[in-house]
Amino acid sequence: MTKFRRNYVRVMTILVTGLMSSNPTIAAGGQSVPYMVKVHCEEQASNTCLVSTPKVPGGKRLILEHINSTAQLRDPAGVQSWFVSVGVGPGNVMATLIPHLVVDIPPLSNFAANESVLVFVEAGQSIVANIDATSVGVNMDMLLSGYIVDQ
Repeated sequence: MTKFRRNYVRVMTILVTGLMSSNPTIAAGGQSVPYMVKVHCEEQASNTCLVSTPKVPGGKRLILEHINSTAQLRDPAGVQSWFVSVGVGPGNVMATLIPHLVVDIPPLSNFAANESVLVFVEAGQSIVANIDATSVGVNMDMLLSGYIVDQ
């Protein structure tokens, strides 16, 4: 076997082993089910938009990997905080989104966030999406994706 081929086999073995061990379901021989949910929140009389996903089914665990979100705020507006948590409460924040101003055409400002995350959500828990603006009038759409595994 040539030196190149031996090194190639070693690298491929390391990559495959790393991929298998990073996904506990695959490493254990179980199955993962793709997960994707979209949530929407609209608040015209408040500067806070808060919405929850459905609860994770019994005996399952959600592994959240990606968050893609857009928000439309009334001017003059800015994003004070934008995050997801497992359940409600400031101590439960699992990922903070970084807002990017996409379009600013008065009377509305449009923001977007796109984040890779690693959040574990246990059976019976739900994800709460939250955005706080500097002024009243908030619309938010959020797409959450990952996979569900057996606990």
